[in-house]
Amino acid sequence: MPSKRYLVKDFLQLHHADICCIQESKLSLIDPSTWRSIGGSRLDHFSFVPAIGSAGGIIVGWSGNLFVGHETHRGIYSLSIKFSNRTNNLTWVCTTVYGPCDRHRKPSFCNEIGDCHPGIDIPWVICGDFNSIFDPLDKNNGNYNREDVIIAKDLLRDLQLLEPPSFGKKFTWTNGQANPIWARLDHFLVNSNWMAWCLADNFTNLIRDWWNISPFQGCGAFILAKKITSFRARLKHWAKFEFGSIKLKKLALLHDLEKLEVEHESRSLSEDECYLEASKRAEYGRILKQEEVYWKQRARVTWLKEGDENTKFFHAVANGRRNRNFIPWIGSGDTRVADFRGIGDMFTSFYKNLFGSTQRHRHQINWNILFLSKVHPNLSSLDVPFTHAEIKAAVFSMSVDKAPRPDGFPMFFFQKFWDVVQEDIFTLCEDFYWGRANLERINWANIALISKKLNPDDPSHYRLISLINSSLKIISKLLANRLSLVIKDLIDSSQSAFIKGRCIVDFAKAFDTVDWDFLFELLEARGFGERWVGWIKSILVSSKAKFLINGKECGYVRYHRGLRQGDLLSPLFFVLVVDVLSTLFNNALNSGVLHGVMLGDSGIKMCHLQYADDLLIMMTGGGEDLRIIKLILYFFEGLSGLQVNSEKSCLFSSSRNSVPLPYLARTLHCCTSSLPLTYLGIPISGNRPRRQDWDTLISKISSRLAVWKSKFLSLGGRLTLLNSVLSAIPTYWMLIFKLPCWVIKRIDKIRRDFLWSGLDPQQPKIRLVSWTRLCRSKDQGGWGFLNLNTFNMWRQMVVEDFV
Repeated sequence: MPSKRYLVKDFLQLHHADICCIQESKLSLIDPSTWRSIGGSRLDHFSFVPAIGSAGGIIVGWSGNLFVGHETHRGIYSLSIKFSNRTNNLTWVCTTVYGPCDRHRKPSFCNEIGDCHPGIDIPWVICGDFNSIFDPLDKNNGNYNREDVIIAKDLLRDLQLLEPPSFGKKFTWTNGQANPIWARLDHFLVNSNWMAWCLADNFTNLIRDWWNISPFQGCGAFILAKKITSFRARLKHWAKFEFGSIKLKKLALLHDLEKLEVEHESRSLSEDECYLEASKRAEYGRILKQEEVYWKQRARVTWLKEGDENTKFFHAVANGRRNRNFIPWIGSGDTRVADFRGIGDMFTSFYKNLFGSTQRHRHQINWNILFLSKVHPNLSSLDVPFTHAEIKAAVFSMSVDKAPRPDGFPMFFFQKFWDVVQEDIFTLCEDFYWGRANLERINWANIALISKKLNPDDPSHYRLISLINSSLKIISKLLANRLSLVIKDLIDSSQSAFIKGRCIVDFAKAFDTVDWDFLFELLEARGFGERWVGWIKSILVSSKAKFLINGKECGYVRYHRGLRQGDLLSPLFFVLVVDVLSTLFNNALNSGVLHGVMLGDSGIKMCHLQYADDLLIMMTGGGEDLRIIKLILYFFEGLSGLQVNSEKSCLFSSSRNSVPLPYLARTLHCCTSSLPLTYLGIPISGNRPRRQDWDTLISKISSRLAVWKSKFLSLGGRLTLLNSVLSAIPTYWMLIFKLPCWVIKRIDKIRRDFLWSGLDPQQPKIRLVSWTRLCRSKDQGGWGFLNLNTFNMWRQMVVEDFV
């Protein structure tokens, strides 16, 4: 016996155990000296169930420095200790069991375990030697008693216990024969409160332990990548067990609640039953919360928060998104392929040729002459060291609900567990600043393919969205935050896209052909320091991606040119790139080479307006202007790699006089059109918008509701959607036009109907509060809806330059 004590003591010291549970001690009396010979000085507190003769016996020991523990239940087969963690005051119960071998004593064993139940709101661990298997796979020869398994499963179900996955050896007992029988008789069970993920107080400690379990050496980027890989494996194993049982837990809770409700119909429930019912409803609510957060992440609806039981809505949006983005085939005719590998090969081949190959710019330019009239702001502030406060602000300013990245960790993880990961993020950013970070391990992206047209059959018919690892995105966010402070001083006033404080429009095309050498030269010419340009080079040259085809990764491409949609720096760099084109036009206009167009009686002459990669060029009908414009466009193409999309370019005349449009269009290799036309979603013509133009706006609002399956939304969800989306669509038009009264009334009717009934024709449209009152601010008793009647007038009064 003493030799076994030494073995146990050595094992506990080797693993720095804080709590130990021992079964079959065979000790009928244990004094402090005896326990010290087993648990050592670290485990200075203990409690025990004496053995009966030389059979049985249970001991639980713990560290008094870490836990306050007291015995709550002692039985023939079990010992329960209620612990309170000294570090965070978390209270939980540990029950250690030693189950009987005799089948006729197992019912009394199960009854005793039921008596140990601490209550549904208290985390509970029950572990030890059950002398029973819970599953046929718990025995190696398939020879088991079916009744024992049924009793064990009933115990788990009745007490709502879960068995987390274990590591190491699968079996815990053997008969030691030549052809041994192996069985798993020892089990570790927990209740749902113990396993509740981020909603549980102890989950952060679990995350911290997993995050720091393995030390790594290297630069900050390498250490972070290795930690994420190791941590992801542990978390994935745990999550498979925890969330895989959500449906079963929901069904069990609903079944129990239904039984209580049936009992309540025939009699009054006891105080304990009322408490049990309330506890089960609370637990059911927590499960619904977890489920809703999951489906919200799947749906990625950024304008609607979880809550108000919008799970059905998120479920419908997620499934709708999956159906819309599904790629059944690619190609046409004899070249059509429908298998996963074939589709992936076609996308990989196409985009490797597009941005996976180098193409140096053909033309050179004198940057000093080009930017002679430009103001050169002081950019030294871009190169100062990153502060901890700046890094934290960058992390917490990013959206938490974006699509998952290749490493599987959205920004929510870094924000939620900032105290755990912050030192690794600080090290990464410091190494990046000093040029020590090797970004090859973290600069990965998954490319999501979004169809740009109905029934696409070619890789070019898809828009690429790069889902970049969050760790790399933190670095991009730091640089983007700094660049956004000076970008206004670097670009022409006709550039409006992506710049805060100007009318923002969305871009429709990827920036796949921007030449990197051109970009680096441009940054140096605009006054960016050597350190900043080096940072950008390290990000671009280490960028790699895989394609997501119907939810699966395939293919591989390394970038050699282009800017990735999804990188926070890309829109700002693209604006700098196309500002070169704007400068070329302005220099030609100011030197008299281009004549431009006079805007009414304002005295303002313009030749172009630029919104990201959408360009509106204005010229007189003369052929000389046309030749100069064509020359500038071709020169810019050879300079930057950006090519005019002839298929989507058109030429139109605002004059009633005869203009040789076909001839001019052939010169520019584009098609012709006529007014009115739609530019950036807005009707453009020489007159005020027609009634059918306003009908287009109204139809756009109505169709948006149908797409978003509003019937699934609660009142709270509809309120959020109304404020964030339905008011934004007409607001965009009101940046240009003053809406007629009849249009405002139509839009307000749609908004009212949607608020009160979700546009479900079977729901009554009873207005409980007047619309005027709802448009008041919240501090005045309203709900803060946008008043369309006053917004457009305010916009025209406060904005001097409406162009």
